[in-house]
Amino acid sequence: MKRTQLEGLEERHPGELSGGEQQRAALARALAIEPEALLLDEPLSALDTHLRSQVEIVLQEIFAVYRRPAILVTHNMEEAYRLCGKLAVLSRGKLAASGDKEAIFLRPPTLEVARLTGCKNFSRARMISDHLVEAIDWGCQLRVTQTIPRPPSFVGIRANHLHFLETSIPGGSQENVFPCRLVNSSETPFRMTLFLRLETGPGDPAPPHLQAEVYKEKWDRLKDLPFPWHVRLSPDSLFLLAE
Repeated sequence: MKRTQLEGLEERHPGELSGGEQQRAALARALAIEPEALLLDEPLSALDTHLRSQVEIVLQEIFAVYRRPAILVTHNMEEAYRLCGKLAVLSRGKLAASGDKEAIFLRPPTLEVARLTGCKNFSRARMISDHLVEAIDWGCQLRVTQTIPRPPSFVGIRANHLHFLETSIPGGSQENVFPCRLVNSSETPFRMTLFLRLETGPGDPAPPHLQAEVYKEKWDRLKDLPFPWHVRLSPDSLFLLAE
């Protein structure tokens, strides 16, 4: 009861507990029998934002002291990243990737795994030389640091890995820096999603080439800058993908 922060609620009936308390009670019942393994199936999915945060803290504390196998099933990639050290990504009932979470997010092995882990930016790719690829759909050439054993089918980058230059480009050029324009935007309380069209790529009526995610503080500095903006796709952040 102490571990799940339920002290003082021992005599209450289920209907007298809040949603978060009910979730913690379920955890307490599971832990009380000292199970050989712990299986949690979408434990945060039915909770509002505040309760989800509370129960997530409890889960982090439990995982820190629970020295047996624990499996958490979720469709929320941010939740999985915060709570788990290793990931197993399932697609169409089969294992698509498994391993350390950092490796899967930084270097997803296939296009499907990249999509399932939340990546929004992909282009068909053609290898030009070692560490240089053509991003066909973005209309540009990109320097990359990754190597893969066979020619890639796609190149990708996560939305939060796009960097905007807020000052002029030294010497007029920089590796993987491209002029772009804002096509549309989407707002959340703390972040902005920016839909961008590279000026190197196909013109109208082509859809936006890239999505970027920035915090509101960054957006406040960007929004009044004249077009074209300049965006950098870091070679270390780009990943090459098989089908």
